Amino acid sequence: MATIADDWGLFRSEWCLGVEPGYDQAYALRALQALHALWPEVLEPLVASGGRGVGAVGYPIHLGAALADASECPGFWSVLRRARDGERGALSELQFAAKFRRAGFTPAFDIEIGGKRLDLAVDVDGVVTYIEVVTPEKSDLDKDALARVERARDSFGPREGEYRRVELLTFPTDEVVAAVRDALERTELGSSGEIPAIGRWRRERAANTGARGEFSWPSSEYRAERLISSEYHHFNAPVPFILVANVSATLLSPDGWSAAFERAFQPTRNRKLGATVAYQDFVGPPDFMWGSAMSIRVNPYATYPISPRLVLALEAMHRPPFAPAT
Repeated sequence: MATIADDWGLFRSEWCLGVEPGYDQAYALRALQALHALWPEVLEPLVASGGRGVGAVGYPIHLGAALADASECPGFWSVLRRARDGERGALSELQFAAKFRRAGFTPAFDIEIGGKRLDLAVDVDGVVTYIEVVTPEKSDLDKDALARVERARDSFGPREGEYRRVELLTFPTDEVVAAVRDALERTELGSSGEIPAIGRWRRERAANTGARGEFSWPSSEYRAERLISSEYHHFNAPVPFILVANVSATLLSPDGWSAAFERAFQPTRNRKLGATVAYQDFVGPPDFMWGSAMSIRVNPYATYPISPRLVLALEAMHRPPFAPAT
């Protein structure tokens, strides 16, 4: 793999099967070299399995680029050890630190403030902002809701003399939509080619009596409130704080999380929190490049507001992969 990481022609022909990857050559080689040096165990299964193609190499490049950028930040090595030991939260810290590096800042890991240790701290124009990074998992309610969608499949079969009305509310991801799509395609309702999109979809066959099926998704409001409450003890110093949530494992989109976070901002509550960031890593066609969907909410009632320059940097982080940090 070291040879492949050093030889772009070999990497493109043997690992990408001759297809030009969407990543810049310097960006991809730097990422692969960093991954080989810092976390070679990630490459070993790929090499052993013989997996090839731009889809197979996308995540190693994505991870390697994050390691290459985050390695320039103070405190990197202890966080890398935690990530290599399987701690998903540590990986989120590395990824978000890398986003800061690509935006031109150099955050530090594991910084103490007010008797608490925060995951990251970044100096912007002489003001240090402290950041706590959390990685919520798919909740039991999310899992239960998916199971209910699966169980509902059999209830959508057409019956003689009646029609079906289906009401779908707030489906957050393609995983949910796919499950409902499969149920509808097996019924008369799905025969017209109308496939429910994320959001609300409703269709009635006729104005006569019939059966009704309804899917409603558990509210994430309680999760956002609980997340802020569980992390709020970190925010006990007279400085700006940001709560970052890597929501990639959950069924709610970054915008959905941010809307719930925003409702927690009140004139008399949660004022120590300057902003929240919800992000989700994803890979998309046609070139299978990894990127991040990100949603930022600034607390208008914050006692210690976030720097406008830092807010602009956060808003720019949702773009496709950056060139290597300089």
